[in-house]
Amino acid sequence: FVVTPAFQGWISIAIFVNTILLCIEHYDMSEELANFLDGMNIFLTIVFALEMVLKIVGLGWQEYCDDNMNIFDALVVIISFIELSLGSSSGLTALRCFRLLRLLKLFRNWPDLRSKVDALFNSMEEILYFVGLVFLFMFIY
Repeated sequence: FVVTPAFQGWISIAIFVNTILLCIEHYDMSEELANFLDGMNIFLTIVFALEMVLKIVGLGWQEYCDDNMNIFDALVVIISFIELSLGSSSGLTALRCFRLLRLLKLFRNWPDLRSKVDALFNSMEEILYFVGLVFLFMFIY
């Protein structure tokens, strides 16, 4: 069940919603928006915790731990629960940034996206040479 495309699709949707909600958060937002985002934060943390539990039960502990992405997900879920237990007034709300790294999980499920990102990273070396050359020209002139 936990390796089916349908399950992975729902988790991908949750990752997208989580990312959008993290992008909406800003300084001096209304109390209503802050309460909504806090409620969605709790809901999505529970969704990701259920995903973790279902994967541990469905795959077994050994197979779950063999996948580094599962370990990363478990770490993010634990950090999210620590943040929730300490409240939003603490400085640990910056730990929400780790949840954005869940976007990396989508690369596994979308081969086209993975090939585009691989091409981007492969071209970085040439781009760095070009940027170095531009800085050299700027420094000389």
